[in-house]
Amino acid sequence: MKKLKFSIVIVLLTLNGFAQKNCDYQIDEKQILENKNLDSFLNEFKSEKFAVYNDKISIPKHIKKVLDCIATEFSIANPTEEYQAGCIAEKDIPKRQLIFLAKSEDVLVMTYATGGIGSSTHFLFIKYDSKKIIDLWTGVGMGIIKHKSLEEITKYISSQRDREWGLNTNLVYI
Repeated sequence: MKKLKFSIVIVLLTLNGFAQKNCDYQIDEKQILENKNLDSFLNEFKSEKFAVYNDKISIPKHIKKVLDCIATEFSIANPTEEYQAGCIAEKDIPKRQLIFLAKSEDVLVMTYATGGIGSSTHFLFIKYDSKKIIDLWTGVGMGIIKHKSLEEITKYISSQRDREWGLNTNLVYI
């Protein structure tokens, strides 16, 4: 029975990566997996002024709308709220938990935890304007990593970016 549940979870996770829906932003998986736009984001972290938030309500509505489309519902809990930390959802709670959120005038930096077979931290960097997402990079760190600043995130990303299975696998998952 456990093998069947595990197989179902794997199939469902891979289905998310096969085809994109017609969302307002189309993810460039090759660019993300090869970290082609990552340096641009890391440079902006150093040069722009960011404010840090601890509430999901601070995610701009037009960005949340696109994330909802890409992920077929980007459900996320605040840092102190319960989320689906295990493989099997026993109640209707968000699938993610916000860890860190910072915004500048045109860049959003978010890290969030997901549970399941193995807990992980997702890094999501978004360049945007008042109407749309312009660029996006995402990566995953194994385990729950509770970075408290852009400097900590930048240091972690820089140390993991070129490691095999460090930040990117063969699948972009938000």
